[in-house]
Amino acid sequence: MSISGPDGGRPERGEEVVEGDPGNEQALLLLVDTSLTARDVDETRRIVESLRSRNKDSLGNHLAMAALLLAGHDKSGADGEFRKALAMKPDSPAAYEGLGNLALQRNDAKTAEEYLKKAADLSLIRAPVRIDTRIS
Repeated sequence: MSISGPDGGRPERGEEVVEGDPGNEQALLLLVDTSLTARDVDETRRIVESLRSRNKDSLGNHLAMAALLLAGHDKSGADGEFRKALAMKPDSPAAYEGLGNLALQRNDAKTAEEYLKKAADLSLIRAPVRIDTRIS
């Protein structure tokens, strides 16, 4: 798959890629990660909400919205989006990782450990030695 902008050349902005290919979940999550770094959460949230209106039940949309809600300190909303992602794909390491990080923010070490261990178990990238997920 090649990625191109509206004129057939290189896209100038990440949202051009996502809007041109709303099913490209990797591009969507990369856009969210970039916006969180650039502190452009509001604009990215508008883009994600627009994409959701076209493709409501996308795993990537749920994960993207969860990350944006978490960045906006809406833990309850983020929790709901991570759970919707799990309902769609019960073996989603990203959703379990998100719930684990959310549990850490809530100071619930036991739950965080369970979710992060599950995320590690489901991850496609497996270290030769098991990573210690215990939280002290």
